[in-house]
Amino acid sequence: MQRPALTDSQGQSTTLGMALNDMLPSVFPSRRNPVLATPVLHGAEVPMSAGMEELGRAAAYADGFLHVVVVLLG
Repeated sequence: MQRPALTDSQGQSTTLGMALNDMLPSVFPSRRNPVLATPVLHGAEVPMSAGMEELGRAAAYADGFLHVVVVLLG
């Protein structure tokens, strides 16, 4: 899978919701609201509006990746 860009074409920061919608559109049909699943980092739910750049600085593992767990809503 391709790594999502940190900014969009207008220079706005990419959100987690935008990245998930781009990479998993069938699981995350909305960029703003978790409809079918919710993203989890380090055991905590993360808002879809969280910026990818900020998440990378605050929550990346030693390998430099964000390991996002997708929890299906039931």
